[in-house]
Amino acid sequence: MYIKIESMRLDWYSNPKHQALIRTDLYQGIIDTIAARGACASEAGLRIMLPKSFPGCDRDIHARFLDAMTLDQRFGKPDYFVTRIGRR
Repeated sequence: MYIKIESMRLDWYSNPKHQALIRTDLYQGIIDTIAARGACASEAGLRIMLPKSFPGCDRDIHARFLDAMTLDQRFGKPDYFVTRIGRR
């Protein structure tokens, strides 16, 4: 069931009408830079931009990393690394 829901969400984002809704036109400079690096036009394919609210995409992981680094800057490095193993 999870795969079906995930597939439906990806299909929604791949629709050109919805790509305009999440304002992918702002990423045109990024796309031009990637395309200029050497991929042939036939190999480029269609690029679909996912918002950072889509869990597991590169932008989501990068945003979570930056959030973790902000906590580290604000509160300092942790003094102890505690792990706990629970057994029944």
